[in-house]
Amino acid sequence: IHHADNLEALIPFVQRVLKPDGLFIGIDYFGPTRFQIEYEVMPIIEELFSLLPEELKYDLRENQPVVNPVRRATIAEVRDADVSESVRSSDLRTLLFSNFRVAEVKPMGGTLLRWLLQYRAGNFDPANATHTSISRLLQFIERELIASRRIRSDDLFFVLTR
Repeated sequence: IHHADNLEALIPFVQRVLKPDGLFIGIDYFGPTRFQIEYEVMPIIEELFSLLPEELKYDLRENQPVVNPVRRATIAEVRDADVSESVRSSDLRTLLFSNFRVAEVKPMGGTLLRWLLQYRAGNFDPANATHTSISRLLQFIERELIASRRIRSDDLFFVLTR
């Protein structure tokens, strides 16, 4: 859904085709439009990155060590890479949840770890107890920051009805 630019047409369409007892179920990106990183999230990502051991800071795409934890792409760069990428994602919460009855919404994270581990997640060796512990700790930190409402979950699982 986060690729749809005409949400005002999409929502009535889904309402029309959804059976009276039907469920609209999904997992999607509800974060900032054009994959921007919220101001208060960046220092958390930077702090977590600084705590990672060097072997987990290697960029597998560029095949080199990472110096900066995240390079925030500009809106123009995201648009030029994919004209539909998260074009109105920041509008999804309001438009979906005000036009459907919410049966269930669960945070799926992605706010920190999408950026912290981008092109680096493959460095984690599941057979390495330290790597596994770090991975679990990072997931715990993200979940706790979301649960305490310090940050919002960029990715949501949702079940909606008419």
